[in-house]
Amino acid sequence: MRNHTALTIVALALLAGALAACSPAGRATRPPGPPGGSACALPADANAPNSEWAACARVAAALSQPPARGETVTLSVEVTVAVDAAARIEIDLPGGFAWAGAPAGLTLTDHPVPNPADGGCLHRAAGTITLGAGQSVRLTGTVTAVATGFATLRARAVLPGGGDGASSVFVTVGETPEDSTLGYRPGTGHARAVPPSAGPSAGC
Repeated sequence: MRNHTALTIVALALLAGALAACSPAGRATRPPGPPGGSACALPADANAPNSEWAACARVAAALSQPPARGETVTLSVEVTVAVDAAARIEIDLPGGFAWAGAPAGLTLTDHPVPNPADGGCLHRAAGTITLGAGQSVRLTGTVTAVATGFATLRARAVLPGGGDGASSVFVTVGETPEDSTLGYRPGTGHARAVPPSAGPSAGC
């Protein structure tokens, strides 16, 4: 009898999970589709070309190499659009990084955030660039790793009509170049925010 009761509880739990997945709250939410029809068939993230989401902007973000703490490296962001657009470019560094040199034409601002994965702060370089359909622009800046740990650097292109593109760079910062790697190193915590004196853009 006890085994029968246990099986009944497990079956009810599985049924509840299935119903939740089919409900609006449990269903995966697809981003708004691009407005440009077949012209907007770009992968939103060039680092994930097999993504099922089509976009009017493709963004590719990359670091020249994984930095050690205190090391400055190059961050490049390439944006391609499928339609004529005044694209707002936003590049966010988490609290464990600081801008050593922002990309030309972009303005720096600091934004406190509650997410501990971002170290409590985002250092944003942003600006608007007008591009014609099929055109690309490559932005480069220099960034300094000011704390050890795992960090995510993000870039996005926001279009007036939707179909935005976005890309991320995942990096683990160590005390030495040998301890640093692109991606996540198991057992590593998130890089924490640093005092304002630690870098030119560390202002949170």
